[in-house]
Amino acid sequence: METMTKNIWQPLPKIVLPSPVFTLAAGHNGIWAGGTGGVAWYPGPVQESIDQPGNEDGSRWQTRNSALQISLVTALTYIEGLLLAGSIEGIAYSQDEGRHWRQADLEDGVAAITAFALSPHFSVDHTAVAATIENGILRTDDGGLSWTNASFGLENFEVTALAWFTGSTVLAATSDGIYRSSNAGRAWRRVYAGEELGIDTIAYLSDKILLATMENGDLLRSVDSGTHWSIDESGLHDIHILSLLIPPTQHSRETLFVGTFERGLLCSHDAGQHWETVYNDVVLSLIASDTTLYAGTNTGISVSVDAGQTWRGLPYPPIHDLRHLFVYKGQPLLSGAYAGVTHYTGFDWQILTGLPQILTATAIAPDDSLLLSSAEGFTRISVEDIKGYVGREYNGEAHAYTQSGPYGNGQTIGLLTFRKSGSSWQAWAASEDGRLLLRSDDRGTTWQSLQPPFGILPLVTLQAFPQRLVAATYDPRQYHVCIWSSLDDGETWERGLEVETQWPLVATCADPPIVTISSIMLLQDASGQWNRVSIGSNSGMIRRVVSIRRNDQDNSTNTTLIALTTTDLQRSDDWGASWQQDNGELSAEQIIDIAVDETYLYVLLSGGQIARREM
Repeated sequence: METMTKNIWQPLPKIVLPSPVFTLAAGHNGIWAGGTGGVAWYPGPVQESIDQPGNEDGSRWQTRNSALQISLVTALTYIEGLLLAGSIEGIAYSQDEGRHWRQADLEDGVAAITAFALSPHFSVDHTAVAATIENGILRTDDGGLSWTNASFGLENFEVTALAWFTGSTVLAATSDGIYRSSNAGRAWRRVYAGEELGIDTIAYLSDKILLATMENGDLLRSVDSGTHWSIDESGLHDIHILSLLIPPTQHSRETLFVGTFERGLLCSHDAGQHWETVYNDVVLSLIASDTTLYAGTNTGISVSVDAGQTWRGLPYPPIHDLRHLFVYKGQPLLSGAYAGVTHYTGFDWQILTGLPQILTATAIAPDDSLLLSSAEGFTRISVEDIKGYVGREYNGEAHAYTQSGPYGNGQTIGLLTFRKSGSSWQAWAASEDGRLLLRSDDRGTTWQSLQPPFGILPLVTLQAFPQRLVAATYDPRQYHVCIWSSLDDGETWERGLEVETQWPLVATCADPPIVTISSIMLLQDASGQWNRVSIGSNSGMIRRVVSIRRNDQDNSTNTTLIALTTTDLQRSDDWGASWQQDNGELSAEQIIDIAVDETYLYVLLSGGQIARREM
């Protein structure tokens, strides 16, 4: 039986999950792994007796997500104490090996990053380039703090890989061919046309010889520093190449590894003339640190200390994306887009298997059913289903919309909110790009499309209050949050308050009605009046607000508010009139999310640790 002392944080069993490793970076004393839930660091060098994945709790892994404003990390690179991380939301940089992060300033506002390449003289010129999915190439000359668009000459802005080996010659792989820059990434000229086949990876064998892989598995080779290219007929065919590594050696650079979808990890010792499978797993990323090779897979990291001949698994890195915390029937429940839903039974954590892949929204409805959204549509799980869920796959009904309905055309729901109406309840759903807005008047069984007024601005929050519906958009170019309000269940909208802020941090609470923008809190009192509330003297920006109504010993009802900010955890027991710090020994930088019920305050910490404390 668990015991707890009031005001002492009690950790629950740690969550250890397999997670895809999209990118790796190596330093002199360890490696960094990036995935759906951020960045983690593992100290090196790795010993011969490597732990098998899942055999222990991975205590050597350290999460490196403190103040990291990006989530799904797709690119990492490290040099001289500087760690750069790229994601679908932009670029972050750390000058202390990932312990603390700051968001880089991008000329384009937001860009999805696929790769980095550092100047060979980075310590002198502080120059690097970054590949993006839609914005071409970004360039920095201040060590990654700010990035400008450097796509002059590109005819295609979907850039998949970069290579920079010596001097000021840079190569870029795109979905329509290969581009070459002779002036350190300032301007580009196409040197190979892909003929409707994109280029996936590119790397140097020497200062003159380069290899590139096409999306059908064919190899391209250049023997004149990337000026001219030809197909290597002895290469691979009809496979999907996911990663490419040419390990640094003292003698020859003819050994190379490619991670493939169909044939696992392949190795060639003659510069790509012949290949053999050395590891039967899908390898998404590769990195070498001295004589040790690391492979990021769909479930974790494998390592080889004998030049790739044998491989063993490291403990699972804590980079899963369980980032949303709920309290469900007295126990914590976590959700993530890729990790799915995990529920605490009171003894251990159980994964709800059989759910749709890539959840875009998770919410608990007023009737305590769980409403999930994915590209397949909505899925609703009842209380009875979850009680009997453990150990079997869920075969529930996907409600209302599939790809063929109004929910199709590539749209996905990212925001859900509810309003109780007598014995029934209404629901609203919206896409994060603000172009899809839906309403259900029958508990999520059927949905109707509404006309969204938000234009092209991304939607950062949607909240139903008793008398109104509130939404907020964020303009990443002007750094403006705008509040929108509807008094007729989303049929028509009025544009309201605008606030300038560097971060699109907008939090809401349904009861009592609260809207926060950056460090500003607006709270509606019992008379319906909205008032601005101050939280502490130096509480930073507000990330999350939760509330709970509790019955005191004199049978009176008291409302407690808990606010998670960028600097601390604050608590108010008097409707926001006064606040006190409430995080105890925990650092606010460790806290990802919070949830509360009448008994406990729960916190989700970096790396998947849950702790709770009596209210």
